[in-house]
Amino acid sequence: MQLIILLVVVLFGATLLVLTYQLQQLALPKYRLPAPKRLRQSLGFTRTPTIFIHGFHGNRFSFGRMLARFNRQGIAQKALVIRVSSAGRVSVRGKLPTAVANPTIQLLFSDNGASLKKQSDWLRLVLAELKRKHHVEQVNLVGHSMGAVSLFRYLLAAGGDEDQPTIKKVITLAGPFNDLDVGEDGAQVFSYELRGDGPVAKTPVYQAFEKNMSYLPTGVAWLNIAGDLLDGSDSDGSVSVDSALSLRFLLDKRIGRYRESLITGLKAAHYRLHENPQVDQAICHFLWPVKRIKVTRDKTGRIDHATYQRLLRSDLVSLT
Repeated sequence: MQLIILLVVVLFGATLLVLTYQLQQLALPKYRLPAPKRLRQSLGFTRTPTIFIHGFHGNRFSFGRMLARFNRQGIAQKALVIRVSSAGRVSVRGKLPTAVANPTIQLLFSDNGASLKKQSDWLRLVLAELKRKHHVEQVNLVGHSMGAVSLFRYLLAAGGDEDQPTIKKVITLAGPFNDLDVGEDGAQVFSYELRGDGPVAKTPVYQAFEKNMSYLPTGVAWLNIAGDLLDGSDSDGSVSVDSALSLRFLLDKRIGRYRESLITGLKAAHYRLHENPQVDQAICHFLWPVKRIKVTRDKTGRIDHATYQRLLRSDLVSLT
């Protein structure tokens, strides 16, 4: 009897090990930033919150792992999760910190397959509520895929309105800015060739953006990231490099602080970009660069009033 029980236990343990291994093979890899302590030392900290917006059919996992990595390594604090219902009702969970902690906000759309117009309108509602109820005066925006295009449409439609916070920095990740279908993937990756003077042809969405560029708020710093699998498709598997980088010609002469970054290789796949350590680092260094303030002190060794005011304006000290 004891031998039978032992065999059952051994078989059960072996089966469990096999299932665990198979699940690990199916799971997305968990990337870690190299040398997190060194990375933290090269970053600055601020009270300005950053909103992360998922793409078409995205969910809490789209940016969830990235925000968890930042939170775990002390780079940024996940402060709020905001969900917008299909009827446009905004619900907020969490609390913004009063300290300088690089707060992040994850924005989730219950109808994650809604139109570009609906998602940009919902973003406007969210930002209006953040300013009205949470006294947020400035924010950063990060959008992946359709989320990148939605935030761009929002900026042209409402980015400078009085009921909206000031948009300080924007990061667009794999945005299909010159695609016929901004949402779902087609059988082949759509692409209009990008040349030295711009795209050879412009989709209706791109043309609409072009007509409304005068409404883009000034003073925004911008990082645009694209992916290339290097498999001959000139794309990340869903969005072509030419489509993602066509944004450059919309922002030309309108944004003084515009940067581009091309991520290459297998980890540059469209749905793995927000799990890529290179993207993590690019986002961190763009959003939270170290700020060097010249400090002067009085005869007693205390920081003088002028330095203290500079520190306050730089968002480097906590009032708590």
